Amino acid sequence: DFIGTQLVQILSEFPHLLSAPLVTSIEDSLEIAAVGSMRRNGSYPTEDDNLTIGYTNPAMMRALLCEYIGMRRQNSTFTSFAEDQGRQILELFQREGAETLSEYNAPTYYGIDVWALGAQIKYGGSNSSMTAAAHYILPRMMGDLAEHYNGYLGKVVGPYDRAYTRDITQHSAVLSLVLWGLWGREKTT
Repeated sequence: DFIGTQLVQILSEFPHLLSAPLVTSIEDSLEIAAVGSMRRNGSYPTEDDNLTIGYTNPAMMRALLCEYIGMRRQNSTFTSFAEDQGRQILELFQREGAETLSEYNAPTYYGIDVWALGAQIKYGGSNSSMTAAAHYILPRMMGDLAEHYNGYLGKVVGPYDRAYTRDITQHSAVLSLVLWGLWGREKTT
């Protein structure tokens, strides 16, 4: 899912730099990745798989990967799967009015979530359920982040879930890389 979304970006942003055989190879790889990702169905412990919708950052990337290659190759199995994923991800986000992601307030995961949601908005289908979910989730997630960011300390403050790199001024949590890219490292440390 991580590599697959990078391949989506490469196909979308740099097609003029890719030969036709390379484009075909990348598309073939994305199809294989989509099948593998769809097989990761959260069936742990019976089949030893943990990729549930609650593991939000790979779930969001999985939805984009399946939707993108499904649209490129007119594969309704992939696009239908992505549509279902988009609906489920939004339902989980909105469950009981929580309006939060499962990996709550975690700088590493929020950075990947920003990538996945932004990539979905840019590269996903304009009428897909996951693109609609991304438009809904991203501003709320960023609002929540703003509530927990302490500008004086330059840190995200708790409560946390799975936050093992809280000091975004010293560690390269993915969120710090996003913020550094937006405003420069000097303004975020």
